[in-house]
Amino acid sequence: MDHPTEISKTDLHALISFFQTEEHQNTVYLNNSAYGLMSQAVSNSLKKYIDYPFVKEHIKDLKKTFANLNEREDTEIFFNMGSHCFMERLIRILCKDQNTHFLIDPLSHKAVENPINYECAYHKAKSTYLKLDQQGFINSNYLKSQLSSETTAVIINQCSNVNGLQQKLVELDQIIQDYNQEHQTKILLIVDASQSYAKTKISEQAGDIYFFAQQKSFALPGCSVFIKDEVQMQLTGQSDLKKANFLLSQIIEAGTPHFISILSIVKAKEFLLELDQGFYLKGFDRFAQIETLKNYAYEKLKEIPNIRFLGLTDQNLSQNLGIITFCIESKDLAIVAQELKSFGIHVEASKMDDFGAYFCVGNAKNIYPCLYEKQSAMRISIQWYNDQDDLDRFFKFFMRYIK
Repeated sequence: MDHPTEISKTDLHALISFFQTEEHQNTVYLNNSAYGLMSQAVSNSLKKYIDYPFVKEHIKDLKKTFANLNEREDTEIFFNMGSHCFMERLIRILCKDQNTHFLIDPLSHKAVENPINYECAYHKAKSTYLKLDQQGFINSNYLKSQLSSETTAVIINQCSNVNGLQQKLVELDQIIQDYNQEHQTKILLIVDASQSYAKTKISEQAGDIYFFAQQKSFALPGCSVFIKDEVQMQLTGQSDLKKANFLLSQIIEAGTPHFISILSIVKAKEFLLELDQGFYLKGFDRFAQIETLKNYAYEKLKEIPNIRFLGLTDQNLSQNLGIITFCIESKDLAIVAQELKSFGIHVEASKMDDFGAYFCVGNAKNIYPCLYEKQSAMRISIQWYNDQDDLDRFFKFFMRYIK
């Protein structure tokens, strides 16, 4: 596939603060699943507010702006210190005064698993992993078979930080809606969009509750949350939205991140929309950029002997959002990643941690047994500010260490 635009690397890097320093001018950054680089426009906006007085008074205005940018109602927007903190508070609400059963994505992040496991250990709650089909997508038939009157919520990654696949949320949401209608239940669909928010279009937001880690979307750390108005009333037992919204804000936003963190995600979304509209780069398509580079990287990686991709195949490549994870026979990729860093090439590599997790996903080793065998895996995550030169430089040095 040809490169989708004639945009130069200099033009791309001019938009990103990270590349403005002499130290990082020639850096190859392929670690976007951990932390997306902040754009210069966002950085400049934040600097204007560092010493700005009475900033908390403007959070309500920021909510309205963020809601408009995402085609939501401002009552649906909440901000929190981080995904883990948000999930802890949400799980406590869902587990209140009832036996609860969660159906969760088998590649759920520890931010989801930890609070659920706590409730399962100490209270009347239980969880069941959903299953993936042969292509790596949530098995819809298995989901249907597991739904019951005891099911409280289904929690799914819009895109896993291991296999990079965008799940078929519309189809899964319809299954849950149909079950709710037929059985008069109120099962919720909760979507972890941490890896997908900056790589998908507004129209692809789905679920009753939708949240993501801001730092993976060109902003400062924090968590942005969308909760449908009717779900807020369900969670609080209130028939009045205003009361429900107030109660949830007291629980979810208590200890809210600094105003600057909230401002950063609003400005990051504005930047993306302006980028798509050609405000910064004429004729540039960030989605096509990621698609082209992803395909290029995948084909180059396939040439490496004894490589094992985690959940990525020729058949599901089109549904991958530019996150590629792999193992290589008899190669310690964690050590290779450290060597690459010395050349200014940033990727993520992981060994099994003390809690048995890879990339903060505790169940990954059970989905991909090669993680038991290899004991290390590497992940490259492509963003719109990468170009083919980045990938070529990565492969040039990477191949030195795996031959």
